[in-house]
Amino acid sequence: MAVKGGTAADAFAFGAFFTSKDTVDGGDGTDTVRLDGGNFLLATAESTKGMNAFVSVENVNFTGATGANIDQTTLTNSSITKFIFDTGGNDTVANANGTTVFATGTANAGNETFALKAGNTTLNLAL
Repeated sequence: MAVKGGTAADAFAFGAFFTSKDTVDGGDGTDTVRLDGGNFLLATAESTKGMNAFVSVENVNFTGATGANIDQTTLTNSSITKFIFDTGGNDTVANANGTTVFATGTANAGNETFALKAGNTTLNLAL
């Protein structure tokens, strides 16, 4: 599925089967992609390719019953500046850089674990 946003803040929601075949161009404004249902292990090829191909998407909001696991060394899309965790499970971030914001959403029911990238001393949290 290919989607394109307009000039304002847009939101796009995908199901549990998000892959590199799904493309998003957020357009202007602060745009959010919500990944619903399922555990998105972004270190896996298909979901990582999909995230890295986002254009003009600033926020990714993880929802669903299971947690999200991301690794910022394999997730290289610099337009994504904020990850929001609204999952029912535990979330894990490996190699967190010092520029991305990590937020806990109001629906979050799990724990978050962060490991900083080697040499990094900053972690940006929004609670």
